[in-house]
Amino acid sequence: MPSTQSTHASLSDVWRIGALFLAMIAATALSTPAAAQGAEDTVAAIVEGEELYVRDVRGAFRSLPPRAQQAGFEQVYPQLLELLIQQMVLTNRGLEAGLDQTEEAKSRLEIAKKRIVYDMYLREQVRSRVTETQLRGAYDDWLTRNPPQEQVRASHILLETEEDARKVIALIGQGRDFAGLAQEFSTGPSGPRGGDLGYFARGQMVPAFADAAFGLQPNQYTADPIQTEFGWHVIYVVDKRTTSARSFEEMRPLLMRQAEEGLAEPVSAEIAATATVERFDLNGQPIAGPAQ
Repeated sequence: MPSTQSTHASLSDVWRIGALFLAMIAATALSTPAAAQGAEDTVAAIVEGEELYVRDVRGAFRSLPPRAQQAGFEQVYPQLLELLIQQMVLTNRGLEAGLDQTEEAKSRLEIAKKRIVYDMYLREQVRSRVTETQLRGAYDDWLTRNPPQEQVRASHILLETEEDARKVIALIGQGRDFAGLAQEFSTGPSGPRGGDLGYFARGQMVPAFADAAFGLQPNQYTADPIQTEFGWHVIYVVDKRTTSARSFEEMRPLLMRQAEEGLAEPVSAEIAATATVERFDLNGQPIAGPAQ
């Protein structure tokens, strides 16, 4: 069974980004013509006659925190798409209600415009300072921290008692189909899909389950039930594989994003230091600027 430290936990970040729609607009405005070719130009949804493209969803993906991006664009895509659809529909309803003509909306739009210009200029300045050597070095560090992993694809049947588990094992020995038995007897959420858990690494499962699964070869099942905090398991291994590392080009957007985040504060301070600024305290008295 999955451990409490699931690799998919980062997907929850998708739903906690209140400013994502604004970020998507900014990211889309910054996209290059090359980014709009091929699959990126595929229509992802048509919302009340307005087309939403894969490139728009990818723009929103680039606005996610690095931890969420590690899940991969394809994994996050369905949640991002639904969030953007919801935002488009609610925006349309607000426009129909004339909210864009209110003084509050005009004020907030002006603030949003300044924020977008700030983001665009800072990104431009930061990116001009990021070198290929830095990105290659960051990629090498990532490879060291993320070596190839052995993964297992397994199915399981979860039962409440050891006796029930042994009965199921006996049925498998008689030639019964494992997936059919999982659908019939498993009490776990994977039961309806034949017990399939997909591919997982050792650390994604509780130790007893992982040890048993990784100790089997493809097309083997546990001769004895495995007990965990969730109950008694009968495990069947479908396949084993070793993951290959993501290429530098695949990692480039994430590495660039991380490099930008590391440089944003010092570059912003450096540029601000070139301006003529007078500072005052809460009583209106002059104060010195930050130490250089």
